Amino acid sequence: MNLSEAGSPSGSHFFGGRYGRGEVGEFVLIEGQQSLLLGRIAEVFLRDAERRSIKSDFTGRRDLDALGLIQLLGCVAMDNLMVTAGIDAYPRLGDRIYAAPHRFIALLPRLMERDDAEHEAVTLNLGSVDMAHESTVSIKPERLFGRHCAILGATGGGKSWTTARIIEECIKHDAKLILIDAAGEYRDFIDDGVMHCHLGEPITLAKNSLSCLLPPISFSESDFVAMFEPAGKVQGPKLRSAIQSLRLADLEPSIASEGLMIKANKDKKQYNDAMSRHASRVNDPRQKFNVHLLSQQIVNECVGDYGDPKWKGPNEAEVGYCASLIGTDFPIPLTIQIHKPSTQPKSDGPKYQEHWATKLTSAES
Repeated sequence: MNLSEAGSPSGSHFFGGRYGRGEVGEFVLIEGQQSLLLGRIAEVFLRDAERRSIKSDFTGRRDLDALGLIQLLGCVAMDNLMVTAGIDAYPRLGDRIYAAPHRFIALLPRLMERDDAEHEAVTLNLGSVDMAHESTVSIKPERLFGRHCAILGATGGGKSWTTARIIEECIKHDAKLILIDAAGEYRDFIDDGVMHCHLGEPITLAKNSLSCLLPPISFSESDFVAMFEPAGKVQGPKLRSAIQSLRLADLEPSIASEGLMIKANKDKKQYNDAMSRHASRVNDPRQKFNVHLLSQQIVNECVGDYGDPKWKGPNEAEVGYCASLIGTDFPIPLTIQIHKPSTQPKSDGPKYQEHWATKLTSAES
């Protein structure tokens, strides 16, 4: 399109709202011969000769020959201004283009749906177009949350602000909302119906935030692999076999020693028979196991195996390869707290500070 007003030093103001008259991102209406089209200016550019004439002291030129590209968004019905996606008929040369009124842009969410309800619908106020406060953008919750919703934009584009505004509106209408806030950006929301919970030890806590814990049975094997990132050749297989062994120890405690499956210099038959009996449950990601013992069980998995009926003694090389896993402080909470505890939860935590050689000695005994 030709932008006849692009050479003006600034935009124009009508009824308190600013219109760029040819700026990138501006919504426009194209008065076609068959329909009214809604579009948005996606690009503005000058021919090379005129582009070089623009200097730092530019104060505007009425004869500037600027061009623009418009992204067509939909059609507007002439009788009721209802908006539909898609283009019924493309514009022709000479069709006039107007800046879309801010009030019209604010009503787009409502103009894109047919509302036959007799009562007034609940709407979320998301803000206003430009600085025109009378052009409030509001949308029904079912339109926003009915399917998938993504808030996209560049850094500093207002994604967090928009999310915060949606949360404020939901709180205003006493809506039920679960917010997973990984960065703690929304910890300042305080209301009678707002409850903050946290996992671990965040750097900055929300006021009156409750400490919540996840039981290890909430994690699947793939979750542990994702959390501790074991190396593929040795650590990965040892971590998986340790989890399976602990599941088996829980299912058949008679062949375990204090919850651990001791393999060094032990016969394989009893272990393999039990594994066959419980194969489906041992391989079930939802099957519980004692996560406190995971580090110790990894040490017990590091034994020589040459295909004989019995495992050999400890494999010191494999223990060294798994040193980073053996020293890992695995998650230990066993309950989820859903109310404020009267006292701090007590937990001595796993004691994995001993040298791995001490672990091998206890395993051999």
